[in-house]
Amino acid sequence: STFTAPSGTSAAAGGALFNLSNLVSKDFPGHRFTATCAGCHAKDGRDLKYFGFSNLSIEVRAQYHGMSPSEARDTAAYIR
Repeated sequence: STFTAPSGTSAAAGGALFNLSNLVSKDFPGHRFTATCAGCHAKDGRDLKYFGFSNLSIEVRAQYHGMSPSEARDTAAYIR
């Protein structure tokens, strides 16, 4: 409950990214997956919030899966 959305972000854009954006893995450069964040997490990301993942951890993992820093911040805003 102590985390707040990162400043200068769009939770609406983050929700679209979380539910619709095809991911990549740095372990397989150039390959896009048909998976989305919501494919492994609860559709609304409540598991990330419930287990207390920090904004930074969400942002780092989102970037690992091919999101830009700005998109990653929007995704963290959506979770908040």
